[in-house]
Amino acid sequence: MNRLSFLLTVFFLSNSLSIAETPNLRQHFAPAGLSGTFVSYDPQLDQSIVYNPDRAKKRYQPASTFKVANALIALESGVVANLEEVIPYGGTKEYFKRWEKDMHLRDAMKHSNVAVFHQVARRIGLDTLKQKLTAFEYGNQDPGESIENRFWLKGPLKISAMEQVAFLRRLTTGKLPVSPTTVDLGRTLLLHEMKETYAIYAKTGWVGPEAPQIGWWIGWVTRGDVAYPFALNIDIKEAADAPKRLMVGKACLREI
Repeated sequence: MNRLSFLLTVFFLSNSLSIAETPNLRQHFAPAGLSGTFVSYDPQLDQSIVYNPDRAKKRYQPASTFKVANALIALESGVVANLEEVIPYGGTKEYFKRWEKDMHLRDAMKHSNVAVFHQVARRIGLDTLKQKLTAFEYGNQDPGESIENRFWLKGPLKISAMEQVAFLRRLTTGKLPVSPTTVDLGRTLLLHEMKETYAIYAKTGWVGPEAPQIGWWIGWVTRGDVAYPFALNIDIKEAADAPKRLMVGKACLREI
């Protein structure tokens, strides 16, 4: 299916970025019983492809998708030396027992270990986090006044799907204020799937357990030297909805 065949409405933002709204992607949300949005950016067309644009602009807590920025800041600032440094989880009681374990960043990202990444945020410190979130243009750029509140889960930090894609676009094009070495390390942490013709680098997130619960899947697809950032978020009504993040996200990626 040609990408352009289903682009129905094109308009321009103040920065001249072309936006193509495509209700066609609803066919992947509705059968799964999901409400949500999907955004992808095509650098070859300099165009964002959006399903449900009103929701795409709405900010939610980033939940564990913040681990992408958190890891980049930690590696760039040197508070975590490398991907192999084992980070103590801090002895806290966690929602999942598997998080109550010391881990290096590879395993902490794989298991989405909230406790370890909380310790990483503590090492970075609130002042540096505020500076970096501003430099990254990350959502509302507001971590609040205490790291102990886990601001990426409970707020005040919030980000929209459009802003997630803009952040990932800067990351994949070398425009984020971090070194190429840090970008390479981040890519290593986020590798989700590698095939002969493409690779997916991605991270999930889940805002909960209090309502309203929001599920995220963000990342980028590479084909050759071209990276296509994307972001999906959905309402999670029950635990069975969580795996649908990847199912619907991959269906949308195939569609476009």
